[in-house]
Amino acid sequence: MSILWERFIHLCSWQKSSDALAQLRAIHYSNAKRNLQTIVKLIEQDISLNASNLLERFEKLPPESKHRLQLAPDTHTQSVLCNPNNAAEYLHNAIEVEMRAIKRQHLRHSSPHIYRNAAVDYRLGSGPFVDLKGPDVLRPLPDIPGQAARLPSEAAQSVLIRLHHAYHSIGNVSKYAQALIDQTTLVIVCREDVSLPTCVAACSPIAIGRTVLRNPHRTEVDEEELAECLIHEAIHTAIDIAELESPMFLPATVSNVKLISPWSGRSLDINTYLQACWVWFGLASFWADALVSQAFDMKKSFFRLNRALRGFTTDISVPLVPMYEVLNSTMLCSLKSSQQLAQELLTTYNLSGAEKF
Repeated sequence: MSILWERFIHLCSWQKSSDALAQLRAIHYSNAKRNLQTIVKLIEQDISLNASNLLERFEKLPPESKHRLQLAPDTHTQSVLCNPNNAAEYLHNAIEVEMRAIKRQHLRHSSPHIYRNAAVDYRLGSGPFVDLKGPDVLRPLPDIPGQAARLPSEAAQSVLIRLHHAYHSIGNVSKYAQALIDQTTLVIVCREDVSLPTCVAACSPIAIGRTVLRNPHRTEVDEEELAECLIHEAIHTAIDIAELESPMFLPATVSNVKLISPWSGRSLDINTYLQACWVWFGLASFWADALVSQAFDMKKSFFRLNRALRGFTTDISVPLVPMYEVLNSTMLCSLKSSQQLAQELLTTYNLSGAEKF
């Protein structure tokens, strides 16, 4: 499936990416089915967990319900963690919630991706749902640190309005960027985090489909920052999905390698470095398009474009040279193309990429 990496340059430059999006969707759906099969096999290991009863109840669900349950981020998490008891409890609760929704004839209004009785507060167009008060807001989530609290009610409404504007402005810049968000982001969990002085977005490769926004209610968080958060995490998730079929490198061979980020100056492992290259290229391409469309504030778009291009003032592939033999060759070729396109943007806009974080 390396052909997806061949097309990844189109996915992150927001040009003619329909084929790449279709392939990404196919990989995601195929993996989602495998995840549920993995959970069933886990439960079958313990006769006391009554796997046959759970399977019988699952099979009675309508196709839409099965599809939603397969795609749920927690289904992915349970398949990775491999705990039979937790998996059985999760599947039981997921089926219960889905069945109650059907009985209430509120299926079209219930969350397709949250199975912990969470009330969905809003949906961004035909894309991700926004969760402001469900259990996911407070409970520990994979790879998400900090101290979680619900947003104050007035602040929560302000976040919804800004997310709405950011999402639709993204669509005005690029229908492909909006489509990638729709494809990769099933739910956006918004929480306050008193341990963090800024707004930070995050996602986890073992909970594909869930983006977490920490402190999106802060007064300095504008529409442009929320848009960048959504695109940033969508690209990360797209990479995670692509790697389900075709990893970027052979992990065991470069597990101790550290590279310096040309954006932040921090020391990064190889996976984080490669992901950063793709994310910043995608953001640079987006903000360049935003300048053309004028869908966002021009001065802020220009600043973000310059910031995203900072790492491309030197060749991002040079630090990877010692590892060429263990890198996915198709991915590497595509990544080199991103350097060329980023260099063209630097020249076109006469930018130095000098803006610092």
